Amino acid sequence: MSRQQAIVVGGGVHGASVFYHLLSLGLERVLLVERKSLACAATGRSTGIIRHHYSHEVTVRVARYSSRVFSRFPETMGRDIGYVNNGLVFLATREEEGALRRCVEQQRRLGVDASLVDPAGLKTLHPDLVADDVSLASFERDAGYADPYSVTVGYAKAGEALGGKILLNAAVQDIRRKGDGFLVATASGEHEADAVVLAAGAWARTLGARMGVDIPVTSLRLSNAVLELPGGYARTTPTVLDLPNHLYFRPEGGHILVGDGEGLGDADPETFDESLPYGFVEEVSERIVRRIPRFADAAYRTGWRGLDGASPDFHPIVGPLPDVDGAYVSVGMSGHGFKLAPGIGRCLAERVVHGRYETIDLAPYAPDRFARGRALTSLFSMRILA
Repeated sequence: MSRQQAIVVGGGVHGASVFYHLLSLGLERVLLVERKSLACAATGRSTGIIRHHYSHEVTVRVARYSSRVFSRFPETMGRDIGYVNNGLVFLATREEEGALRRCVEQQRRLGVDASLVDPAGLKTLHPDLVADDVSLASFERDAGYADPYSVTVGYAKAGEALGGKILLNAAVQDIRRKGDGFLVATASGEHEADAVVLAAGAWARTLGARMGVDIPVTSLRLSNAVLELPGGYARTTPTVLDLPNHLYFRPEGGHILVGDGEGLGDADPETFDESLPYGFVEEVSERIVRRIPRFADAAYRTGWRGLDGASPDFHPIVGPLPDVDGAYVSVGMSGHGFKLAPGIGRCLAERVVHGRYETIDLAPYAPDRFARGRALTSLFSMRILA
């Protein structure tokens, strides 16, 4: 059995990102272990929205770094990811207008092309929108969307090209200390490593328990539907985050993809049913018609439900695990992990390889922040917005 310098557990976009970045920073023996296939869980069910609208500076910085990576992915990684720069409109409730102003001020200070928009400006940006209940909105010019599966495969293939190995259909059965490293037992064999990175989404708590660590991740169900409208829906129409209607929507192949964001609760990731819950399509259809009346004639095309892992404060849990030297996590993405994956993967790889964060300091995401009373907060009531 050859000893790896690092084993990454989880083949979603975060696992693939840290896998590639570990190798790009000079490690030579890195193994990515995935229970089924790449992007088969939360990543494969992501809406792929790319935005910079966050409550905390660290997340804005990570999102900005990541969005630049997405926009240049074909040139730097050699793979088309279906990236579209369509911009994003944020509709605030009247009670959250102050929070929106603070958020946009922070974005602009950090270099994001964001601006406040009045109702007249909304009509220019998105002529179909009916927003009589909204007196203040914002617009991010550099927001967009991309295909999460393609990003994941792009990182995985680039990591393999650097000498990394990928083991699919190999569910992790145990992770335990062995000497000064770790033994990772999978369905297809055992592997040793100096370091382990858990990027296992909704499986994080179960895997952490096998190392004697409680990783505070709760199952988060995310439902989305694609609606088809005669006449179509342009792929460059801005994405909309609609707080008053507790809704988000973006173009999807000439149609519209609609989601409502949150569904916390107990769910076994091994047996999770990805079909949409009863009544979901009718409910979101009714809400989207309030914003875009012509969708009264829309037809349901397809839909799905994904399962992510949510942290107690709906912000990522990233960094070294306390009291387990050599173990790291990139979990708790809380429904907005895709758009942060390039930046988090890069920074966590720096922490593993160099012992410190270099590009962006991710210390605010530390796994022990909850025990230290340092949980992060959000400016907005829709927690998935972070």
